[in-house]
Amino acid sequence: MKIIAVSEGESLDSYIADDFGHAPFFLLVDSGTMDYRVIENEYMDSPSGAGFAVAEAIVSLGCVDAVLTGGIGMHGVQILEKAGIHVSADEDGTVEECIQDFMRRRGNRGSVRSDNSSDSGPFAREDTLRQEHACAAKHGDRCAFRSRSSAAPNP
Repeated sequence: MKIIAVSEGESLDSYIADDFGHAPFFLLVDSGTMDYRVIENEYMDSPSGAGFAVAEAIVSLGCVDAVLTGGIGMHGVQILEKAGIHVSADEDGTVEECIQDFMRRRGNRGSVRSDNSSDSGPFAREDTLRQEHACAAKHGDRCAFRSRSSAAPNP
C-alpha cells in the first residue's frame, strides 16, 4: 500500500504534521517494506489554497492509496476521497508509528484502491514521478512535488 504521510521532517522518525497544506514534507511510503521517498511541499508558504493544491497534486501522482495527517480541511478531504484515496486525520506520533497504527486498524488489508494492480514494484510509478505528475510539465524544477530518494548517502 502506498501512503502519503504529511510530515514535519524527512525521515520515518519525523512527526506527522498537523497542517496538511502547509506541511514541509510528504513521505511517500510503501507500507509493506517501509521504503519511502521524500517530497518537498512548495505550497507550504502559500497564503491560501495550499490544502486544495496539495490534494490535487497528490491525486495526480496516481499511485497513492491513503494519506495520514494531523489535520486537513474539508476541501482537501473531498478531493482525495473523490479520487479513491483514504484519508486518516487526527494522526499523532512519528510517521512510522502512524503507518503501523493505520495498517493495524485496517487489519493489513493492503490497498484501498482498485487501480494499482499493475504496479511492478514498491515504487514503480515514482521512478517516473516528474513525467506523470500533472504540474511538472508546467513548471519543471519548481514542481511542488519534487521527489528525491530517502536512501542514506554512502560514506
